[in-house]
Amino acid sequence: MEKQIERKEKRGQRRQRHKRYRVPVVAVVALCFVLIALSAMISRRIDDRIKEKELLLSETRYKTEMQQIHLQKLKDQLQRAGSDAYIANIARTEYGYIAPGEIRFVITNPSVLWGAEGPPEEFKNK
Repeated sequence: MEKQIERKEKRGQRRQRHKRYRVPVVAVVALCFVLIALSAMISRRIDDRIKEKELLLSETRYKTEMQQIHLQKLKDQLQRAGSDAYIANIARTEYGYIAPGEIRFVITNPSVLWGAEGPPEEFKNK
């Protein structure tokens, strides 16, 4: 009989030990859910920041490309500026100079020259 009592006491102690270390399943599931939700939120924020940085990078690349094109145009203009033909062209178009022996014609009423439809396409760009 004493052995039975001892056994019951040992079983009770074992049960108490197990009860001490048992974690409710609901708590584990809730913790997993919270961890998954937090990781999803952090992942979404990181993805948004990556998209913002990629957009900024593409804008910067575009601006750099436009600056390089502008720089090349300026280099070309600088190279042409040293020629006599360029200087003569600027003097005629921007400052209205004419060479000796030339006559200037100023058209005050272009509709008479081309008609009501206006100049042809090849002359509109000039």
